[in-house]
Amino acid sequence: MKDSNETIITARNFLKGKIESLKKDSTQCLFKEHPAPFPSLLYCFSVIDLMGALYAGNAQSNAPVTQQANDYMTGVMKYPQNISDLLQKVFRHKLVHLAQPNPATNYDNKRYLWYFCHESNRDIHLKVDPTGQKNEFRFRIGIWNFVEDIEDSIVGSNGYLVQLTNNVGNMQKNFVKVYKEIRI
Repeated sequence: MKDSNETIITARNFLKGKIESLKKDSTQCLFKEHPAPFPSLLYCFSVIDLMGALYAGNAQSNAPVTQQANDYMTGVMKYPQNISDLLQKVFRHKLVHLAQPNPATNYDNKRYLWYFCHESNRDIHLKVDPTGQKNEFRFRIGIWNFVEDIEDSIVGSNGYLVQLTNNVGNMQKNFVKVYKEIRI
């Protein structure tokens, strides 16, 4: 890319396509007669991994993908560290590497039972509530809310594209580097 404006236009077009695809596919997964939440979650984490690579400027095969995604979730999505860690431990790792999350996950000397809903429900999204058993909690995620959070982290008022436009932390250079790496 020749200049800053071309980089920003390319990024907007590229990421607009990613958001549209995520929303379209998630709609198919979540709002049909027989919902399929796992493909939607997989796609969410895939987009977060991409955004982590763009944010860090590293899409090499040896890139610290989990850390980059974590940095994106805490730095741009503004998720608290414990929520980012739980999302990765309960859902991302299990879905990507082990096909399906266990009904309960141990983390930080506590046991977490996960629950998700397909419809938009901000009241339960990313909530951690005690179950009444010692050191046992219910971790809830609204999958469509997760999709919306990803979209907002990209196009929102302090999202990735705003930071890219302002070239925060040399983000334009990082975008160009990763864009070239993944477009080969």
